Amino acid sequence: MSDNFKKKLRKNIYYYVIRERDYVDTADRKEQFIKIMNYDMTGIFKKISIPALIVWGKQDKVTPLKMGRKINTLIRGSKLEVIEGRHGIPITEAQKVASLVGKFISNN
Repeated sequence: MSDNFKKKLRKNIYYYVIRERDYVDTADRKEQFIKIMNYDMTGIFKKISIPALIVWGKQDKVTPLKMGRKINTLIRGSKLEVIEGRHGIPITEAQKVASLVGKFISNN
């Protein structure tokens, strides 16, 4: 098997298992992707002192809901909204996200 064929096969397997394009699109840059995903932003989140809305997809497999919940606990006074959907909900659920943002802005 050629290397090119192996790369395409691997990307298709990732997509089949995860069902998200982000991981597939970064498969060739695995090391950078891992560094980004493992970067500890705890200190940054704790420094946020303004109202923050966190909108998360309930079925997100790339960045699971538990991560959204953790961010919510780290940002004092933040609000977590969980909606049906996977990774990329600002694109796939744009109207829902826009509505949540509008309500959040109106209330803060």
